Amino acid sequence: MQLGITLTGADERTMFYELNRLADIGAEIGVLYSATPQGRPRYPDYHFIYRLANCLGERMALHVCGRTARNALLEGRLWAITRDVPRIQVNGVLAVEEVTKLCDLFPKKTIITQHKVGNESLIAVDRPNHAVLVDESGGEGRVPDVWRRPDLTKRCGFAGGLGPHNLADHLPRISAVANGFDTWVDMESSLAHRADWFDAGRAYQAIGVWMSWSNGHP
Repeated sequence: MQLGITLTGADERTMFYELNRLADIGAEIGVLYSATPQGRPRYPDYHFIYRLANCLGERMALHVCGRTARNALLEGRLWAITRDVPRIQVNGVLAVEEVTKLCDLFPKKTIITQHKVGNESLIAVDRPNHAVLVDESGGEGRVPDVWRRPDLTKRCGFAGGLGPHNLADHLPRISAVANGFDTWVDMESSLAHRADWFDAGRAYQAIGVWMSWSNGHP
């Protein structure tokens, strides 16, 4: 079993060389795309994402947020920022038909949806390039009382309140419920400092914990 790590929330104040180093160490860099970024923390503009995707390529995942952004994805208007990334996470509550269409539009990419209240039916999506992220937190930094893997054979990741402060405790628990399947952990809110901008220092701490655990569990 392999257990990967995604570090999400890079923004326009984040230096490319820092993200490149984190990716070289083994992290997937998750970048949030919204149709109305407005210079907010965690939500870089389209041009930043385009340049970062060209830099990181397969080491980056695009996280599409909001109905307008999702429609742009469905209509093929995000081609330039999806061309080189292998995984596209589509956040929010979706219908089975919508996810199926996305999987068919991007057959060579993994389409990830959040497994949470309102999305339970997405387990039934019958496409080999569909994966789910168990995430009841929705970016609010809440750790679940118990980690549970849905009863499925498709790839499944875990998120919710994870960060450098607790990753060492939760990696063994997540590994235990992964049941031998390859999986990954994703963190976002814990990687931001008080002003909510991405903190590369915290990202290094998190990947250090992940590397230490991974080296002990080949």
